[in-house]
Amino acid sequence: MLDENRAIKRVPRSEAGYGCEAELLKKLRHPGIPIIYDLEADSNYYYLIEEYLDGESLHALIQREGCLTKASQIQWGIELCRIINYLHSFEPIPILYLDLQPANILISHGTLKLIDFDQSVLASAAGEMRMRYGTRGFAAPEQYSGESLDERTDIYAIGALLYYMGTGQSVPDMDSAAFSAGSDRLSVIVGRCLERKKEARYQNVRDVLKDLNELGAGAFTKKGMSLLRIAVVGSRHGIGVTHMAFSLVSYLTEQGVNCLYREKNETGAVRKIAARRDRVPDTYGIYHIDNMAMKPDYGYCVRLDEPDFDAVVDDLGVGIEKTADEEYDLILLLCGTKDWEVEDSIASARFLARKNVRILLSCSSRVSEAVFPVEINRMRFFRTPCMPFPPDGSQASFFAELLHKTGVETYLCGNNDKKTMRQKAWDFFRGIF
Repeated sequence: MLDENRAIKRVPRSEAGYGCEAELLKKLRHPGIPIIYDLEADSNYYYLIEEYLDGESLHALIQREGCLTKASQIQWGIELCRIINYLHSFEPIPILYLDLQPANILISHGTLKLIDFDQSVLASAAGEMRMRYGTRGFAAPEQYSGESLDERTDIYAIGALLYYMGTGQSVPDMDSAAFSAGSDRLSVIVGRCLERKKEARYQNVRDVLKDLNELGAGAFTKKGMSLLRIAVVGSRHGIGVTHMAFSLVSYLTEQGVNCLYREKNETGAVRKIAARRDRVPDTYGIYHIDNMAMKPDYGYCVRLDEPDFDAVVDDLGVGIEKTADEEYDLILLLCGTKDWEVEDSIASARFLARKNVRILLSCSSRVSEAVFPVEINRMRFFRTPCMPFPPDGSQASFFAELLHKTGVETYLCGNNDKKTMRQKAWDFFRGIF
């Protein structure tokens, strides 16, 4: 017994050519494609035994959360293009997918997976197809007109999926110029994919991938970031630690950083939010709410594996001593300077004085950091805006201003050395605070 889950797909033998296609799919090896383990058959059916994936379709995600941020569009567009490029480059004969649509995209633990290869064909056989299928709003015009199908047919569908991610709607019947009318470069990429004439589209998916990569590298995205551990802690209860941690995770996520919020206090905030939103955790015990990954405090007795993230933000509450449990690249200490708050602020700052700490002063305090003793006053301070952030864009403005001061592009590079990238990530945040 392997004690592992498998998915079994049953297909009637009457579907001509499916056995040959399934044998071909068994040879595919890509992290974005489910592994095909075996193909069995009886007198009536084929049985395709494949990797079991836990997740939800892109369609379900959009229905639940609404349209995605631009950073998420770029990130998942890149992952999708990498999968399609693998298929189009497959040897000895390229493979056309031909049915890219939201129901066939699975988001599994924050990673995009392409499933259901029912309509896939070898590129050499695409011209011989008598029956053509496609999902309206995502299928290219030539899938209805009888023209020949090739790699550019899948490129049209990539553009349709990018449009869907950003709007929550399938592609309406309009000229491609309408899609690229926006001032941002992503709209231009989408419009070029959605050209009705194949000759006007991108001619291969490598060029789409190249443009998306360049677009992603022009902003603070997860490209070039190694794992960064940040702790947020307060000098006393009610200072706004959880709100600051949520705000930081929300902003980093919107900027394309694959970020995890970890609750390391006894407030139970994550479970309360999940209960009100009627959400359940995934197999890692992580809740996905409002495009954020949140892991509640399960206590010391529970040990759950975690998928890879580019950044982790730990909400320690008032647990100053918990900063010794892990090696943090950055510790944000929220302090107050009112008369009844100063004593706790001084004690907390002294405890963390030899660590990578930045002191955030509550904006409700009307006095400066000069109220602290000399040895603490030498530490780096930053005054936070009002919390909770009012609904006027203050959260984005606050973090955007901090990011702008650092010249973030300096820290985006292709060096894969983990130590180097970790240091660059730390330099980046040290520059902010």
